[in-house]
Amino acid sequence: MRLPTGRIAAVLARWRTRVAARPRSPLALVLLSSTVGIPPFYLMTMVAGALKVNFLEYLLVGTCGRLLRFSALVIGSAFVLQYFR
Repeated sequence: MRLPTGRIAAVLARWRTRVAARPRSPLALVLLSSTVGIPPFYLMTMVAGALKVNFLEYLLVGTCGRLLRFSALVIGSAFVLQYFR
């Protein structure tokens, strides 16, 4: 696997220093992405890997966000079905 060079490497290095200064901010973005879907969760997965976010923290936050999202969908659809019955 080739590592990025040039402009992409400079951008990644800049973001890694920002992540090192505030280690919880990428996790907040992952939670937002996994719950709401903006930015796309797949994109955030690749960005988290490139920024070397702790995998266990990413996994826990992403799973909690997805659980919230799909629980809201199930509860919302159950409410709608009960309302129109």
